[in-house]
Amino acid sequence: MLTFYSFSQNSQLNWSQFVSAAVSDFNFGAAGDWGCTSNTDATLANMNGKGPERVFGLGDYSYASTGSCFFTKIDGSGLTGKTKIAIGNHEDDDSEGFSGYMSHFSQSQTYFSYNHDGVHILVIDTDRNSYASGSAQRTFVQNDLQSSSTNPNIKWIIVYLHKPMYTSPNT
Repeated sequence: MLTFYSFSQNSQLNWSQFVSAAVSDFNFGAAGDWGCTSNTDATLANMNGKGPERVFGLGDYSYASTGSCFFTKIDGSGLTGKTKIAIGNHEDDDSEGFSGYMSHFSQSQTYFSYNHDGVHILVIDTDRNSYASGSAQRTFVQNDLQSSSTNPNIKWIIVYLHKPMYTSPNT
């Protein structure tokens, strides 16, 4: 059984979930646009209460020039070691503490992939590295998806990133 939870970071935490078969029992948590407020504390507490094996950080962690406030909050929750982050537009520059985020979460690259119990997870960088045709990131993503999609041990492929890949020109 695989359970996904989603919620928004506003005055009301809206939870939804669905369950699927074909893999062992585990769950992931995911959140983005965390900020560094009491809502962050509530999000971390709710997520921690679900006992996720992995946490997908979807970007925009503290909206400050460093990640110090966010690091303190996530370290206090006990979720740091379970968290893999996607870089958002509020930490993609050196003046926004980029290297601190990479170091704190022990990441050497802004795009990467890993496996967890029959699930392949791909993290794409929408803010710092190019995804243009022929770019290193695009080549990595194409090769990674090709490889994981033909691996008989992979039952699910999850891709996460900060910004949507496609949007309407009308906002």
